Amino acid sequence: MIKNQHYIPQFYLKRFGQNGKIDAYDIEHKKLILNSNVSNFACERFFYDINPNKLSSELSILKKIYNISDNDINYKKILDNPQFIEETFSKLENNMSEYLDKIENDFSLIKDEGFLSTFFIFLRTLSIRTSGYRRILGTITTQTTNWLNSLGIKECANYPLDISPEELAKVEQLKYIISIPQTYKKAISFFYNYNIYIATNSNDLGFIISNEPFFHFELGFNDICFPINPHLAIIMQAQNVKDEYLICHIKPNSNGIINLSINDIIKYNIFQNHLMSKYIFGKESDIKNILHIINLIEKS
Repeated sequence: MIKNQHYIPQFYLKRFGQNGKIDAYDIEHKKLILNSNVSNFACERFFYDINPNKLSSELSILKKIYNISDNDINYKKILDNPQFIEETFSKLENNMSEYLDKIENDFSLIKDEGFLSTFFIFLRTLSIRTSGYRRILGTITTQTTNWLNSLGIKECANYPLDISPEELAKVEQLKYIISIPQTYKKAISFFYNYNIYIATNSNDLGFIISNEPFFHFELGFNDICFPINPHLAIIMQAQNVKDEYLICHIKPNSNGIINLSINDIIKYNIFQNHLMSKYIFGKESDIKNILHIINLIEKS
């Protein structure tokens, strides 16, 4: 049984540190944390554990798609396993980790169907599986529950009032993660609305990431940077939009590779710093440099 469950995968955090250790900046307490184990960050106890019966409507769609009977032994295992989402994430993370190792040496994978499908699922789940996303849902469910209670409403269709707003936020988050219709809707946006490139960073300033690194993917932003390591990234840019609505204006070469400028790195890093963040992660020098730049911008 996995008790400490990470909403930012450890394998991904490790890519921005060394030897399983990482530097971080605690934004709330304005404190730099150096050479700390990645296992200390972006995790909560039993964060994804749930009674699968609470996700019955979402699981029933999977049954119909794959023609699974109620007596299917694998389906029964899911219904008896409160950690099936955590275990599913673990398998996805293993596949993504292998792909990221490969793409560092073979940029042509950016056009590979197998890579892109795994990357999409990983990016989509990572954008909504975090504590920050659940916190947003918690605010909504708390306000809704309080409003219904103030009206004296004891029962409400499709809105359970017999569980806490915090528990309801967890259920709604996990429902959304495994939702086939929502995944399909997002897949259309990913595969048909974005140009996807490899971006190299030969500047002294490396990429940083936050503990809420890709919420802007869920929101459908025009220009999204997915750092692979401090000096390599995947850039997703919405098609048919004016350059002024993009972060990076450099055009890719014939191989679909963009060589980023220092200004692009600064802009993408600033964006990470403002994504509902509690922490930003990376190398000490990169964190200090971007904090210094942000301080200068705020003063000006």
